[in-house]
Amino acid sequence: MNREISARAADEASAPFVQVSTQDGRPVVAGLQTAFFGHRIPRPDLPTDDGVFAAWRWHDGTLEIESDRYGMRPLFYATRGRDIVCSPSITAILSRGVQPVLDDAAIAVFLRLNFFIGDDTPFAAIRAVPPASRLTWSEGVLRFESQRPANPRPATIGRREAVSEFVDRFAAAVGRRLPSGEAVTLPITGGKDSRHILFALLRHGVRPSTCLTVRHYPPRCNDDENLARLITRELQLPLLVIDRETRRLAAERRKNILTEFCSDEHVQFLPVRDHLLRQPAVVYDGIAGDTLTQSWPMPRAMADVFERQDVDGAIQQLLQYEVHGLEQALDNLLTAPARRRFSYALATERLKTEVVRHMGGPNAGNAFVFWNRTRREVAWAPYGLLGFLPKVFAPFLDPDVFDFLMSLPVALVLDRQFQVEALSRAYPASVTVPFELQHDDAEDARYARSVATDLARMVVLKPSPFVRRRYVLPRAAAAWLKGRVAPVWFMPLIVWLQQVSAVSDGRDPI
Repeated sequence: MNREISARAADEASAPFVQVSTQDGRPVVAGLQTAFFGHRIPRPDLPTDDGVFAAWRWHDGTLEIESDRYGMRPLFYATRGRDIVCSPSITAILSRGVQPVLDDAAIAVFLRLNFFIGDDTPFAAIRAVPPASRLTWSEGVLRFESQRPANPRPATIGRREAVSEFVDRFAAAVGRRLPSGEAVTLPITGGKDSRHILFALLRHGVRPSTCLTVRHYPPRCNDDENLARLITRELQLPLLVIDRETRRLAAERRKNILTEFCSDEHVQFLPVRDHLLRQPAVVYDGIAGDTLTQSWPMPRAMADVFERQDVDGAIQQLLQYEVHGLEQALDNLLTAPARRRFSYALATERLKTEVVRHMGGPNAGNAFVFWNRTRREVAWAPYGLLGFLPKVFAPFLDPDVFDFLMSLPVALVLDRQFQVEALSRAYPASVTVPFELQHDDAEDARYARSVATDLARMVVLKPSPFVRRRYVLPRAAAAWLKGRVAPVWFMPLIVWLQQVSAVSDGRDPI
């Protein structure tokens, strides 16, 4: 497995890039002069095309870099003096001579929210290309043009009318994203988003060639698999159940490289990537559906502080939301220098700039989550791990759907039943199977001991200056003895910290 990961790291370092250097007052170009990733859906009625894409083009002494309306397709750039380098791979950018100095404020936020915000990356010199942007580099000067959607005006519409409008707009969005003879693969779970896509496709006469789901790591139970079986059996559709990778820590390391150290999630998605590398297809993804329809459990208190435009209150809610007692856990996990370097105060200072940007809309809390967590974390599954596929369609990102849902006042959708109502009304057969099953967590003693052993070995043989071994090792021992994963819940974060510190020191992140 280590040889496989090393090969993948080498592939990332040789990923597509363009670099423009100034030598003797003249530009010198290395890499690909033109590149396009993803797919466009032309929309002459809008300032920016629909679809999910990123691109660059060098011509007539000018480098133009372009992103889609939401900046969902990962693309990064770094400038140094009068030079610029751009690539979908941070590893490739670092290999072009950009220094791997860590962005302490960005990491301080990541440690607490588990996603990067704005255009941050772990490295101070490297930025994500902003949404709906055209970056122009000419004669050593970088200029930005952005047509990012502004906060919409609140819609004046009732719940019943809003549900009907959503159903119609979503069906039309899927209709703009029909395959043209290719095989269709639909990842499916028990949730509402993939189910809505499935029934909208069937209404348009498209039956997926394959539905697939993946088994989760313990202690999470496999409700997705059980519900996917019920749905596909009812509709007589083929279902492929993909097993998880065996060694969790090796999978985490591989995932961190493939997501450019920008995500703590999606390790369970690696086998899906491997399957689609062997059998490419058109894929549909429900990205943003849970956020836009408020299916995710945003606390009422968080919605309230965003609605009141209480910036400090919003920051406090965000930092408390993910894990209660997280700050104390970080105090225990991080070394004293790391606690000072990635402090709570630094995180709040960086968060304030991004929170203020989203205040004033009809559902400001949702706007913050979409433009940060959805764009910078969730998008890594369909557009990072599956970035080799040109067509990963995202109907919830259709401008007609997005603009409408973002205009709905938070009170209209906060009960988390908006999309359930839409499914019930448009596709009654879609709600005969429940959206979740009541199961306890599923521990696996053999798996827990494997994780504990690998974790202890890593912190001893490949220590990180950010992680306290005296805190980790007793908990790894407890996990081994109890046969339970819970004592090492912080394992993915430790792997991430170990790899990022290695990169910053110029060492191999494997």
